[in-house]
Amino acid sequence: MEQRCGLVEALPARAFSQSGTTVDTVLVTIPATRPADARPMVWPARDIPAQDAEELGNPADIAAEIVADLRKAVAVFEEVADALTKPAPTTVPGDIEVS
Repeated sequence: MEQRCGLVEALPARAFSQSGTTVDTVLVTIPATRPADARPMVWPARDIPAQDAEELGNPADIAAEIVADLRKAVAVFEEVADALTKPAPTTVPGDIEVS
């Protein structure tokens, strides 16, 4: 925050209690611009271990896999749509199913 000339201001206790929350809150103000000598920051700052580059597959194989997955999804959606067009069975006293 200091590097970006930002401000952190504590809000009064229970500031949002009318909305149903009693969590302590702060107001964070971050300027859209930064001083020319400030270095860019990435948040959250953490070290990410180096990983081996993942090899990409053949684009035609990837496309075929995507198409197959989409066909499966469409089939499931069609089953759901078909089920929604049929009247739901009802049960009457005595657990007798009526269609």
